[in-house]
Amino acid sequence: ELLREVEAERSRAGGAALHKFTSRAFLYGRFATLKLVNMRLSTIDERSRSLRGLRELNVSGNRLRSLANLPAELESLQAFGNHISEIRQEAPLSACVHLGLGYNDLASCRGVPAAFPALASLDLSWNRIESLDDVTLALAPLAGSLRRLELHGNPLCLLPGYRRAVRSALAPPAGVLALLDGLPVQAEASPGPSPASSPRAGSGVAISVRVLAVEGVPLPADVPGWREAREEAEAEAAAAAAQASKA
Repeated sequence: ELLREVEAERSRAGGAALHKFTSRAFLYGRFATLKLVNMRLSTIDERSRSLRGLRELNVSGNRLRSLANLPAELESLQAFGNHISEIRQEAPLSACVHLGLGYNDLASCRGVPAAFPALASLDLSWNRIESLDDVTLALAPLAGSLRRLELHGNPLCLLPGYRRAVRSALAPPAGVLALLDGLPVQAEASPGPSPASSPRAGSGVAISVRVLAVEGVPLPADVPGWREAREEAEAEAAAAAAQASKA
């Protein structure tokens, strides 16, 4: 479309008009969608702010470590698979309704609402977010607009009461959240007071591990029944291996 417009203007008005239509200012204002995927980008520099007409930007699969200098009229940003650990966008992007930051290095989402105050869709899957407060408190300013939230793959998803706590903070009646990790929140139990949202919640995850056999570690002979315990463990391990081979 842009090339056709330039060619038409060339034929109508000659070189002066052609210079106008090929100037940097004109070109920067003509991009509506820009895909820079797997381009080894390490920064988004200040010149990106000049992309006044840009609505959709995809910078996935690069080497970005922070988000900054984003165009003011941006409506959708995809930045999956980078190394982003912080959001340094100074001017709020009030038109942006979708933000995709999955597979990055974010340990917190506290900078999201300030930079993207009108999000309807937010993907923070497979980052390093551990605290429920980073969702229930930090994302509270987005409760009136956020309808889809992806957090799966973060350590906080292992916390007891994780889904219930997020629903309580962002789903009706507190907010408008409809989808959490791809599942509708309306189909689950109605949000209510959750132990996971208390100050003591989220301190850890209880994991039960059973060791069937240990090799290379001598057991003291004075431990009662240690031989019997080892023989029993070896028998269970052998039976499990046999069952696995049949499968």
